[in-house]
Amino acid sequence: MIELIEMESSLPSKSLLENHPQKTKIDGFFKLGFLVTEFEKWVDYLKQSKVEFYGSVVTDNLSGKKMLLIKDPDGNRIQIFEK
Repeated sequence: MIELIEMESSLPSKSLLENHPQKTKIDGFFKLGFLVTEFEKWVDYLKQSKVEFYGSVVTDNLSGKKMLLIKDPDGNRIQIFEK
């Protein structure tokens, strides 16, 4: 089980970064990743479920393993890694 908690009292990143260059980063987690078996089946399932993809499947040059970024309904990035 993974529990994600959104703090209502937190400041939105846009307000923190409004006077900074567009790709400025702030401390903290920016994505969550899962290592999965049967990677291609997961990709098919996500496509059928109309999940929003953030780019396309990429293969790592060193390991030969595939990875994919998707977005949750709030626009947060989730990465899927081939085991």
